[in-house]
Amino acid sequence: MENAPFLQNPGNQPFAFYAKWFGCLFWLSILGILIGILFSDKLLGRIAVLNWAGQILSVLLSLGNYAVLFVLSRRYSRYRTAAVFFLFAEVLNIVFIAAGGAWWGFLFAIAAAVLSLTGLYHEYYSHAEVAASVNFALSQKWRRLFKWNIAGCCVSVASSLIMLLSAVLASFTPTLIGSLLLLLTPITLIASLLVILVVSILEIVYLSRTARAFRETSGSPQ
Repeated sequence: MENAPFLQNPGNQPFAFYAKWFGCLFWLSILGILIGILFSDKLLGRIAVLNWAGQILSVLLSLGNYAVLFVLSRRYSRYRTAAVFFLFAEVLNIVFIAAGGAWWGFLFAIAAAVLSLTGLYHEYYSHAEVAASVNFALSQKWRRLFKWNIAGCCVSVASSLIMLLSAVLASFTPTLIGSLLLLLTPITLIASLLVILVVSILEIVYLSRTARAFRETSGSPQ
């Protein structure tokens, strides 16, 4: 198996291989967003049974993504590293849910977040490295997308800390700082949601463009 970006591929077989599986990642991402919206607290998620159904579907889609990463690792082994990190994170998330809100469960949630971010790093940089053989500009965009994810995580953490601090201060005598924090809470929350939305849209766009780039290089039908 090649562990470096390839520039020459007799028969274009690797290009067709990547075109197929990047296309699968694209459609899995689309389905993930649709399920997230459909089973949100505002829609079907309000019904307990359907909420559980949405969670199960989300887990199955995640496992589908990890399976595709394992398939991609046949050509580029770093994808396997990403999939392993994601799987460990999924297990820790299950432990967090099983903890039922216990304080120690949040330790597993933090560990899961770190593992997920590490898996995302390996996934995006794998995309960047294999895409460099067909479109260098697209390769650089995958690297920048990971930085956008880091920014989103920082904003989310800041939003959570501000919400926690404002709740603590609200239990005491109202102060100017407390009032400012209450004002900042919805602002940071909206900023966090916007970053997540932008990153999700960009990921779908880049998956589509990468699949198309490999398809065009391989000479496969559009």
